[in-house]
Amino acid sequence: MKIIGIGKNYVNDLSEIAAIKTGTQTIFTKPISSLVTGNADVVYPAITNEIAYELELVIKIGTKGKDISQEDAISHISEIAVGIDYTAKDVLIASREKKGPWA
Repeated sequence: MKIIGIGKNYVNDLSEIAAIKTGTQTIFTKPISSLVTGNADVVYPAITNEIAYELELVIKIGTKGKDISQEDAISHISEIAVGIDYTAKDVLIASREKKGPWA
């Protein structure tokens, strides 16, 4: 299983409108270890003091495919859920300042 995220696909505040207008989206992965299900506790990493969170739409693709048409895409979805994406904002900002991999 893979966890793939697509960022900048909606406007959260006015500062993000430019990215939406240009069609620029960020595609990223998250490790399977970041998935927390059931009643398990979310463990905050010790490297951050600033956790931000966003509500996310989660779609599980249950059928493999390639070059799938928009009309057929829904037939590949096996589950839909609501999730929370946590981000270590201070770590992200420090990485951006150094033009790191999460910039």
